[in-house]
Amino acid sequence: MSQNAITPEIISETQWTRMPIMSEKTTELFTAIAKCQGEIGAIDKGKQKKGYNYSYTDLNAVLSAIKLPLAANGLSLVQIPYQIHGEEYILSQINLGDQWLRSYYKLDRVDMKQANAAQQKGSAISYARRYSIISLIGISIKGDDDDGKSIKSTTSKAATTKAAPSNGVKKVSTAKKLATAKQLGLLDKLLRDKCDSNIDDYAKQCGVETPAEMWGTTVSDAIKNLNTPTPI
Repeated sequence: MSQNAITPEIISETQWTRMPIMSEKTTELFTAIAKCQGEIGAIDKGKQKKGYNYSYTDLNAVLSAIKLPLAANGLSLVQIPYQIHGEEYILSQINLGDQWLRSYYKLDRVDMKQANAAQQKGSAISYARRYSIISLIGISIKGDDDDGKSIKSTTSKAATTKAAPSNGVKKVSTAKKLATAKQLGLLDKLLRDKCDSNIDDYAKQCGVETPAEMWGTTVSDAIKNLNTPTPI
């Protein structure tokens, strides 16, 4: 069986937790992804969330933004619903010939008023696909993370304090961004070479289900620590 072949029926629980997220060779793949990042830039928000005072970027907008840059750089993207040991995931894989990078995004339950079970699952799949693409390719959305606003309690407004005057000092954005594919690839290699571990195990230690959910600052710090010589 080839390294990137996936057959749930024959994968044991131990094998599943240590499945690789990338091919052994990734040089051309990461180069092509980097070119895509430059061509795509930041994606504009489009839709206004009905009943809420914020806009967001839906799956169609993300797919439209990446379609031509992916094709121009010889990349393909595959996303499928996937089930392993009773848990549902979205498997996303970006390919360049025999080089590939994949992520698994565990589906969460989405509670939507006036929506049946199939519609709720469809919404969860769309959400997972969107964020998997953003993480795999390492692209960003212009503006704040408005998806987060939809889950904040209305009481949070009362706890909001007015920002101090800038006094002419330019503000620096402190918004967190998800780790890029290149960061995840480098950390996975360091973990395998120096710790006999892998990126999937490390993600779980950080309290997330998949590497795709890890913050860029978390991954950068881990890379820095692993590259720092140990004192004798």
